[in-house]
Amino acid sequence: WSLNVVFGLCNKQCLNSWPHPWALACSHLAIGTLCMLPLYIPLPTRSPSGALAWVPTRRVPRLTKAELHTLLPVAALLSVGHVTSTLAPAYGTVAFSNIVKTAEPLFTCACSMVLHRRVYSTPVYLALLMVVSGVALVSCRDVNFSSFSLMAGMVSNAAFALYSIYAKRAMQAHPEVLTPRTAYALLTMGSLTILTPLALLMEWSGAGASRLAAASASVGALRTGWRLAALLGFTGLVQYVSNEIAFCTLSMIHPVTYAVANTLKRSIVVASSLVFFQQSLPPTGYAGAFMAIAGAFIYSVYSVAP
Repeated sequence: WSLNVVFGLCNKQCLNSWPHPWALACSHLAIGTLCMLPLYIPLPTRSPSGALAWVPTRRVPRLTKAELHTLLPVAALLSVGHVTSTLAPAYGTVAFSNIVKTAEPLFTCACSMVLHRRVYSTPVYLALLMVVSGVALVSCRDVNFSSFSLMAGMVSNAAFALYSIYAKRAMQAHPEVLTPRTAYALLTMGSLTILTPLALLMEWSGAGASRLAAASASVGALRTGWRLAALLGFTGLVQYVSNEIAFCTLSMIHPVTYAVANTLKRSIVVASSLVFFQQSLPPTGYAGAFMAIAGAFIYSVYSVAP
């Protein structure tokens, strides 16, 4: 929760000072890659027998072509989900984009029905109706409403719903090689490779820094170059660490526990962003946010119930 709150606030500050969401999304992945690669450098280590050996902190993965083929589409989904989740707050507010993100269970449910022919109980569908109604209520009444932010958030929801399904399937298919830490590290590098050419094209063409994104660069903007560079580096580090922890946590605890924690985290991010950026929602906006988060909570409990 703490890392996600910090990332959400720092990321919006970066966008306020440097309205280049495509380049910012790439920098997150690049900084995460740079922080992770040194862990694969061999270091001198004493073995139990006293002999000196060169051993990396993390074992270097040896992937076959089949494993690479399995990871490639997952990395593409991560790149789509990550860049659109960065675009959403660039065109709107952190609170609004996170409320939109509560609709992710809707896409998870749809993907499970299509891919696994899974049928859910009545409370699940009622919970999804609450989520859709809550997001719609916020979208209609929020003074900071942005249609592009809504669209980017929904694309991010769909991409991350598919990403979570296929990432878990890839780890289950190759458990010896694709541990949670190794899988996320490889997916981050693959996503960076896929996203970089597109981000360069968008920034070079001028489409990456839109007028709307630049116009939102007001509250909490940093004008000092060194302070901005430090914030960019810190934001990228927090983004990678928080996602790796989430990736590992999902493999360690019950899905209900993780889903409930994820729902509560979303509410904390929304509340923190409203306070930090001195923004507010109308009464109907608060009602819609509560409805969406409550619906996501109910979905989280009943969708994985036996």
